[in-house]
Amino acid sequence: MFAAAALSLVLHSAPAPTRAFAPEAALSSLFSGDSEAANFSAHAAWSVAVPLAGRAIDGRRGMWIAGGTWLAYSVANELLLHGPESGRERALNLTSRLGPCALVLLLDLFLSRR
Repeated sequence: MFAAAALSLVLHSAPAPTRAFAPEAALSSLFSGDSEAANFSAHAAWSVAVPLAGRAIDGRRGMWIAGGTWLAYSVANELLLHGPESGRERALNLTSRLGPCALVLLLDLFLSRR
């Protein structure tokens, strides 16, 4: 009896998602392909991880040093060291590298003032 119930659950197909609530459609239209989305996600992840790692190592001072270093490195890498790229790619790279790190630092600044 249990096996029949489990089999009926496996064979039952999931309902199709409605387009009324599909946030992934809005997000996926930002990128021209999977590689661009993966690149953006990796930059954003490192951009958050670097200042938080600095905080884990040396507290608030370490977070600001690591965050500032990441911001300077990101600008130098994108403008000076990176090979030829389109304006769209450069804008996405700078946004994904600078935005999350700046948000973490601004959040720390705001929370320390309270």
